Amino acid sequence: MTIETQIKRPKSRVFRRAYLKRRDASTGLFESDWQEISDDIKKWSKISSSIDTSKPFRLRFNGMKVVVANDEGKYNPEDNELSFWSGYASRQRSLFKIETGFQEFNQSAGIWDITELPTSSTAFVGVLAGDMMASDKNELALNIKPLTSVFQDYPARNLDFYTSTGLTAQQFMEGLRDQTDGSGSFIFRPFFQDTTTYWDIASSTTNYPNLTTQTADDIIDKNVWQVVEKLSEAENKIPYIQRDGTFNFRSREALTSASQFSFYGVGSFDTKYGMTIKNISAYGKKISDYYSRVEVKWSKEDTYTSYQVKEATFQVNGDNNPWNLGHKTFKIENYYLQDETAAASIANVVFDELSNLKDFTEFTTSFVPHLELLDIIKMNYNSSGVPALDSVWDANSWDDELTWDFSEQGGIYMDDKEFKILSIDIDLDKLQCKFKAKGT
Repeated sequence: MTIETQIKRPKSRVFRRAYLKRRDASTGLFESDWQEISDDIKKWSKISSSIDTSKPFRLRFNGMKVVVANDEGKYNPEDNELSFWSGYASRQRSLFKIETGFQEFNQSAGIWDITELPTSSTAFVGVLAGDMMASDKNELALNIKPLTSVFQDYPARNLDFYTSTGLTAQQFMEGLRDQTDGSGSFIFRPFFQDTTTYWDIASSTTNYPNLTTQTADDIIDKNVWQVVEKLSEAENKIPYIQRDGTFNFRSREALTSASQFSFYGVGSFDTKYGMTIKNISAYGKKISDYYSRVEVKWSKEDTYTSYQVKEATFQVNGDNNPWNLGHKTFKIENYYLQDETAAASIANVVFDELSNLKDFTEFTTSFVPHLELLDIIKMNYNSSGVPALDSVWDANSWDDELTWDFSEQGGIYMDDKEFKILSIDIDLDKLQCKFKAKGT
């Protein structure tokens, strides 16, 4: 059995499982084993994450709101003896996990065996946070935030690994991984399986001398995630949480050079992947993400030398993008950059990304649970079918094979066109997915 086989089937057996980890009332640490609560869930909600879709170089990690049955008071506050948390610490910041995928039952020698795909079935890890109010329907909504919230809730001035000479971005991320409360207990690591394995940190060499003390201007009024985002901007890297709960600090390049899945829709079909595209809500060049000029302010002094600019040549010409599309400026203000050279480097990299118009697509598919942000995919779609011509004699090549020429067709046409995934929405109730992706 392959996951492609399960995805293309008109009817597959899908599993959805939800788990919690409570915290010990005395130590505050998470229990060792996950506690399954799948049978209590009445509404599963959506899993959503995105990169560079609402605005270039901005990340978004949405939480979930899962509705559970509370007939027996299981999800009451911890001070209620009926509560699942009775004898444990607060419901707040309990770990929450979703697993989902496909199951196939096979019988061999009279013994049934269950195969599950994908092999890594974790789709989301987060923490319970916020109001959890019961209703007269004996239901309760569990508000679940992404793991990035544990960084957003912690002041950067409380970190203790700053040095008098500053830190590299790599050293800062590793410092987060290893930060303790002063008594040897890790602060962030317990949310990431309490191990270093779930931290994937890219190497970096640039030193940031503003990361020196807890009272530094760029530290004192920031939370940890704000510092992470500024360092990522300065390094042109991305901080994000994978579906299995791994913290990533890596480049913006695709995860792999090879496509991880091929999608087929109207006018296309493949025996391996089937036809999975339900609809395409947007396809084309995303003009709103085009910028002809990038301006990087690296110094707090408001002088000419505080800015580094990279821009396209402007000409009144039919093939000049600034003339045809408008002269737009993308502004970055990042005082972690230490000199003109570093600012110019970022300006050049961002300009290359934003001044190059690429195709964008937004589409809904059947259930495809195993893809990650930054995965490469291929799209196949032909909304017009065979060209609507009075005669097909001029539309073919009558050589060794009959080959249709679609060069003048209308509608949407994609033939193994490659995209990089920027946004994933998994609807666990409807069992379908929505993707946003940008051409490679």
